[in-house]
Amino acid sequence: MWTFLAAEDPASLIVPDSVQKANFAKAVEKIANIDYHALLQSLLSESVWILIKILIALAIYFVGRWIVRRILKLVDVAMQHRNVDISLRSFTRNTISTVFTLLLVLIVVSTLGVNVTSLIAVASAATLAIGMALSGTAQNFAGGVMILLIDNYSTADLRRVDWSVGISYGDDVDVARKAVLAMLAADSRILKDPEPVVWVAALADSSVNLTIRAWVKNSDYWNVFFEHNEEFYKELPKHGLSFPFPQMDVHVKKE
Repeated sequence: MWTFLAAEDPASLIVPDSVQKANFAKAVEKIANIDYHALLQSLLSESVWILIKILIALAIYFVGRWIVRRILKLVDVAMQHRNVDISLRSFTRNTISTVFTLLLVLIVVSTLGVNVTSLIAVASAATLAIGMALSGTAQNFAGGVMILLIDNYSTADLRRVDWSVGISYGDDVDVARKAVLAMLAADSRILKDPEPVVWVAALADSSVNLTIRAWVKNSDYWNVFFEHNEEFYKELPKHGLSFPFPQMDVHVKKE
């Protein structure tokens, strides 16, 4: 090994001055022959195009962020209206925000000319690997989400009371609604917010079915339910309303 290194002639590694001068002259000639006008025009054109892509990407990003915020606001309103548990509400909001933000970033990066196919492939492989490694944790996580999705009525502070009342065809629905809401308004146990509602739920075979909904404290649920069941039965006929029996119209054709 040492003999091989020693055999190399150090003088052979030195470039002669004439060769260095020739290479330098060629480099100077190339620099002198550059079309600076064309080069500047090309750089300016590329810079303008890059600036346009950056502006488009920024516009997409800010518009996308506004859309994501609107979606999150609509989701929040919907979950608040349905009294979704606050933990599940926060989890859902964060999940939607993360997913839409990642999609927005991919769109912006793609607008800038970056090929996102490889990024998606790498992210998919990483997600699969992490999912397989944390399969037990994922199962526990899914179980926790299911617990949040199931309403435990025995521990909830508020409960919704539902009644179904059938009135006869021909009865005035507006009169029935006004009478029912007046009865509910007179009961201090029924909450004003959310306010009670009366809807026509079905046009059944023998009756027009009304669905009545009101919110109460959990401790008042059954008393309110049974007491107003009886009150509806006693008071609604006083307003000219009737509860029909199941009936069938039979038409006989004479030949």
